[in-house]
Amino acid sequence: MKRIVTGFDDRGEPVVLIDDEPKAVIDTAQARAWEIWVADETPPDLHGREDAARRPWSLEPPAPRGSAFRLIEFRPGGSSGMHATDTLDYVVILSGQITLTTGGGEFVLGPGDVVVQRGAAHDWTNHTAESCFAAVTLISAPSA
Repeated sequence: MKRIVTGFDDRGEPVVLIDDEPKAVIDTAQARAWEIWVADETPPDLHGREDAARRPWSLEPPAPRGSAFRLIEFRPGGSSGMHATDTLDYVVILSGQITLTTGGGEFVLGPGDVVVQRGAAHDWTNHTAESCFAAVTLISAPSA
C-alpha cells in the first residue's frame, strides 16, 4: 500500500510531504490496522509538516475534537469483540465480507457497503476464509 500526504513548502507551494508504505500499528491473529492519518482537532491544521500518523497508537482519536483515518484488515475467523467508542465512525468495506453485530442484529456487509457507527456497542466478525479490508474514519464525539 502506498500513502501519499500532500502539504506546502516554505513558499506556500503544494508539495508531497510523505510518499511511503505505512507500518501496521496493530498486527494480531484477528486483525491488522494501518494508521493513515490523525488530526488533533477539527478543523485540522493543514500546514504542519510532521507525520501525524507516527505517534503512539490509541483506539480512539485525540479528544475532544480529533479524528483518525485507518485501513483495517479483518482476518478470517477474527472478531473484534463487543466494544463501544466515543466516536462517530464512517466505515467503507473495500473487499471481502464482514458481519457487524449491533442492536440485537447481525448485518453481513461486502464491498461498497457503508456503516455510520455512532458510539453503539458493536462487534466485527469475519466468518469467511478471506480477509476483509475496510477504510475507517473515527471522529471524537462527546460520551453520553
